[in-house]
Amino acid sequence: MAKLKGLTQLSSALDKLKTVSEQTRENLDEKRGWWEEKTEKWQESDTGQEWDEHLADVENILDEIDALEMPESE
Repeated sequence: MAKLKGLTQLSSALDKLKTVSEQTRENLDEKRGWWEEKTEKWQESDTGQEWDEHLADVENILDEIDALEMPESE
């Protein structure tokens, strides 16, 4: 079967992206812990809610990256 050119580069880029994603997830976990240590009043404030939404958005992006897979070569 013929193979599409560039897959090796794409696979390498995906590996790099996943490595950065893992590092970012560690930072996300630290920031989530920071957020959770804040008072309930702060968490419910506009600033707290903005942070919560931002952290959730980043987590969703990281989950999408984690779900990316290269097809198996035959």
